[in-house]
Amino acid sequence: MNGCQIVLLWHGMPLKKIGNDEWDFKHHKIGLWKIIKTKFRKIVLPYEFLIPRSIQNGIFDTISTSSFFTPFIMSAWHVSEDHVWEVGQPRNDYLFSSKVEEFIAKLDQQFNHPIKVMYMPTFRDSQGEGFNPFDFAGFNAVSFSRTLQEQNMVFIYKGHFCDQSTLFSDGGRMITVGDKDYDNLYTFVKDIDILITDYSSIYFDFLLCRKPIILFPFDKDDYLTHSRPFYFDYELMEGKKVYSWTELETTLKNSDYWTPSEETILLFNSSIDGSSSERLLNILCHE
Repeated sequence: MNGCQIVLLWHGMPLKKIGNDEWDFKHHKIGLWKIIKTKFRKIVLPYEFLIPRSIQNGIFDTISTSSFFTPFIMSAWHVSEDHVWEVGQPRNDYLFSSKVEEFIAKLDQQFNHPIKVMYMPTFRDSQGEGFNPFDFAGFNAVSFSRTLQEQNMVFIYKGHFCDQSTLFSDGGRMITVGDKDYDNLYTFVKDIDILITDYSSIYFDFLLCRKPIILFPFDKDDYLTHSRPFYFDYELMEGKKVYSWTELETTLKNSDYWTPSEETILLFNSSIDGSSSERLLNILCHE
């Protein structure tokens, strides 16, 4: 890159371990064949491993959304504190956009401005492309659909891009969306009324919207054992926690959810605005 300055815009603030910390954990759990295969790929496909190796060489700067995350970022990428800029996530600026995605507008028209509930689970390393959250925790499509109808809700499922399952395509109140359904994911997400997630970094981003979040960690112990450990206690993640589809259905039916406190929002986001890109640009222009 002819010596140009490089800034790593990682795709989310970490609850689960990333980068070198993830590798240190997985190195003790994977077999000899996987270790040999990974070393071979580093030789023949070095570009796939460019980011962590370059960071270790001090080439990269990176970003954080608050001082809470900065130590984890430093650990993950082996960088010093002066290489971590607490400017916020540039992509989160879209959460403050006035644009309404066409998909959202059509839902409002079709269902008379329903409560839009979006479920965005994270990727399970142990499950791969076979992960389907509707196969776990007692999902009952008939009962769940009835509750959505009674509460005038739509349930929007957006799986991780590594999960290939496609569900709910009958035009009812349970809807699967993919990248083709919107221009920008975050202009889509900003108009969601209730977020449901588990261990995804979308939690920290959606806090900026000051809307209710329901946490659905039905397989937390298994995730910690077979996927990745966390950087901090999951109980710091404020929001209604449910552990089965029946419990989630009851929560929606009784409106037993709330917006996380301002204290929690500020813990994970030192700035609540749409100016992260501007702050990053200002640093780059004065470096």
